[in-house]
Amino acid sequence: MIEVVIPNWNGMKVLPRSLESLSRQTMSGYRITVVDNGSRDGSVEYIRAQWTGVRVMALPRNFGFCRAVNEGIRRSPADLIALLNNDAEAEPGWLEALYKASEKYPEAGSFASKVLMADNRECIESVGDLLKPDACGANRGRGEPDRGQYDQEEEVFSASGAAVLYRHALFEKIGLFDEDFFAYFEDIDLGFRAQRFGCPCVFVPQARVVHVGKASRPEDRNWHLRQEFVNSTLCQIKNLPMRYFIRNGRSIFVSHLRSLKGLAKEGGGGVLLASTRDLLRKMPGALHKRSLLWRASKGRFDRLAFFLPPP
Repeated sequence: MIEVVIPNWNGMKVLPRSLESLSRQTMSGYRITVVDNGSRDGSVEYIRAQWTGVRVMALPRNFGFCRAVNEGIRRSPADLIALLNNDAEAEPGWLEALYKASEKYPEAGSFASKVLMADNRECIESVGDLLKPDACGANRGRGEPDRGQYDQEEEVFSASGAAVLYRHALFEKIGLFDEDFFAYFEDIDLGFRAQRFGCPCVFVPQARVVHVGKASRPEDRNWHLRQEFVNSTLCQIKNLPMRYFIRNGRSIFVSHLRSLKGLAKEGGGGVLLASTRDLLRKMPGALHKRSLLWRASKGRFDRLAFFLPPP
């Protein structure tokens, strides 16, 4: 069985289309679970009234993307876990394509979808994730017209959490999403761990999804800026090999300096100070997790080294 987990927070404007798209899938044998983060827009009531076959897990408040999907994963007996954002519309063959890929690639732990932009369905949002020259994660192919240049199944660094299939066994091996991230870059962090433990991610071009993007994020633009800066930095601190920091220190430093300037320009000094404070507060925990990860993976970097950019 496949469990499709949809995290939701005040998503009534987009959630119905997501659920409707799942009702049109070309395969059967899957269950849908919506994990609601304390919505106040009638989302839970709507699902319970209109979608009686959909399981609802109602959390008391907004715990973020990571906690929501972790709750769905923990309570699922399924061997395969699909995540779909509440503002993503899956094409009819989405789930079947991911399932067939899981049968074809038994060594893979996760399977990335082709995610297209809702405001221009010929434009790519993500065809898996990659690592930029500063080793910060990013969507592969983002902003490119979809001309078929990514229409082959291939291994990628990780999958966008907006639309992805995971083996439940992967979480048992490497752990769940890091809830300290709340939202943003949690899928990149998971990708780092999967590569460290030798679990490939395969991009499946036939698994197509149209994504609105950030429909359930807080309206506070400054919050969004802080989350992206803090989480991208924590992801590097937690996961990058020390020798990579040493070898690529200059490019990483320049990248962070550029990010700090961007924070100051877009959000002002207050956002810059708040981001620095949040980063310093979370850094000890990230360093502790780095140590635990090193011991658990016995310092293996063979697969990870394949995706790290050259110096």
